[in-house]
Amino acid sequence: FKDISIRKGISLAIDKEAILEVVLNGEGEIANSPVAKGIKGYNSSLKNIGYDKSEASKLLIPLKNKTLTLATMSNSIDIQTAEIIAGYLKEVGVDIQIAVLEPSIYWVKTNSGEFDMFIGSWGSVTGDSDYALYPTHHSNAFGPPGNRTFFYNKQVDNLLEEARSTLDENKREYIYQKIQEIIVDNSSEVMLFYRD
Repeated sequence: FKDISIRKGISLAIDKEAILEVVLNGEGEIANSPVAKGIKGYNSSLKNIGYDKSEASKLLIPLKNKTLTLATMSNSIDIQTAEIIAGYLKEVGVDIQIAVLEPSIYWVKTNSGEFDMFIGSWGSVTGDSDYALYPTHHSNAFGPPGNRTFFYNKQVDNLLEEARSTLDENKREYIYQKIQEIIVDNSSEVMLFYRD
């Protein structure tokens, strides 16, 4: 997963529209950013990587006949999502072993990076991009604070810190939109959907 082409391949292998229809009966929309619509600083210009089985197959050749682990909590939406993802990855030659865990065990194990992948979600209860991005993408937040993907990008760290010390709302919004661009370009996570 240190190889961006592998990360892109994983995302391209998954039909997010189908997941949205099956899991949420279409009650939501495809995510284009780690910041949801309605949150201050949301970047509406970003695009989801989409679904391209042929391109995914090419990018994922190094994972052919390998088995990856995918952790999920023991709730029906996450389990169903994990099963669908496993099916799509199987179609491009990647086997997935799903680990269904009780919440307390899930948090301990994903905090330590025990699995190759995990199903997760995040809500910005403050309505501001700082809470949507700092805990999940700053290198100071590895593990329990929220950065369970162990995402590290020095530019993102610097921009997150700058946004926290900036009082100019327009400048903050610009900074958060730039951060989202970097994260999306990095393909560090597969963005599935925003729930209604």
